[in-house]
Amino acid sequence: MLVYERLYVVILIVAASVASAWLISESMTPVYRAQARFFLPTVNESFSLTREQSNLPNNIKFPNNNPLVQDSMVGILKTSEIRARVSANVPERDSAYLEKNTDIDTDKFGFTVVTTWDQDPRLAELVANEYVVQLQRHFEQSSRASEAKMRAVLQRAVDTAKEEITQLTTERLGLMSANDSVDFGSEFSALSSQIQGLRNKIAELDVSLSTITDRRSTIVLLRDARPEFVESSHSEVANPRLSQLKGDIGTIESELKTLALRFKPSHPAILEKEALLAAKASQLSLEAERVEGSRNYTPDAMRLDFDKQLAGLDIQQAALGKERGVRIALLDEALAEWRTMPAFKARLDELAQKISKKMGYLANTRSREMEFELYETVNPNFVEVTESAVAGATPHLPNIPVNLAVAAFFGLVLGIGMAVLLTRMRNYWEEAPW
Repeated sequence: MLVYERLYVVILIVAASVASAWLISESMTPVYRAQARFFLPTVNESFSLTREQSNLPNNIKFPNNNPLVQDSMVGILKTSEIRARVSANVPERDSAYLEKNTDIDTDKFGFTVVTTWDQDPRLAELVANEYVVQLQRHFEQSSRASEAKMRAVLQRAVDTAKEEITQLTTERLGLMSANDSVDFGSEFSALSSQIQGLRNKIAELDVSLSTITDRRSTIVLLRDARPEFVESSHSEVANPRLSQLKGDIGTIESELKTLALRFKPSHPAILEKEALLAAKASQLSLEAERVEGSRNYTPDAMRLDFDKQLAGLDIQQAALGKERGVRIALLDEALAEWRTMPAFKARLDELAQKISKKMGYLANTRSREMEFELYETVNPNFVEVTESAVAGATPHLPNIPVNLAVAAFFGLVLGIGMAVLLTRMRNYWEEAPW
């Protein structure tokens, strides 16, 4: 009842409030709002020249909902350095203005929202988008700085690897030059063939020498079985001894007859002569009528041939022995060189292995360096923009409908209060004693 009795008051106050709100809103300078939304993805962009797996998309880019990461990104955007960079690219607004008229927060979807209020919708759009651009550049500069340091390290590693490869190659060439080696494999095979050939030749010479020794022994036996000289001719003559014995026998018989005239048959002189006569007769019976006059001897032809064969075998044996000595000397020299081959081969293999490892390391390092060069040519997106700021077509402030509604509400409250107050005052006056 109190409100109905003073309804005109309520209506007047509400109307005055709405009119005042409308006049105030119309007199205010319009403020426009621009918002940019972005997020830091959980999957980073990558590209590799060595592994294709890194180039294939293997996950969807979702916002990183880690509160610490989101708070850190908001903190970076609120730093004075980022504001200074934004104001440098938007000279119409200074850092203090941006700090006052820009809000940065994270919404429930994990997006970072940059909200900018400005009387100029174009500047609001530029400022909101510039925050995103400067954050991207901040991440890029940090990444570029780290990339430059790592690339410098890689470049030093490449230079060091090149120097080590050059040093190892020089050392390997020096080792091969010191050993008069060009190709170890072919030289090793050639030396093996040479040693085997020398051993085969020495074995053949040993067989030949053994054969010559056996043949020489056989020829010596055959030669020794032959006489040194053989009779070539001989002649016979009358035995002069026979004539002499006959003359001696005739003389003894004459003397025996003379002694028989003087002495008896038993006389010693006669017995002596008879014994002498018997001895001469015995000698005469033993003598041949003809004896050898002369005999000629010549060297045995077969023995001479055997001697020639032995001389030839001796010459051949000496030549083979000399050749065997030369072959043994060559074999000893080859074996001495062969004994040095394992150490030489081990050192060559060690140097070759080191060079191979260094070449692999150099190739890998160069691939990584090329990936850094590729990274420099590509601008990776550290943040994903889901909504770029756009210039508002209508001002965000003042919001006339909201202002009128709020004014009407407060006017209604004030009008009701005023109506009640006036009714209370009237009752009070009517009940006053005066």
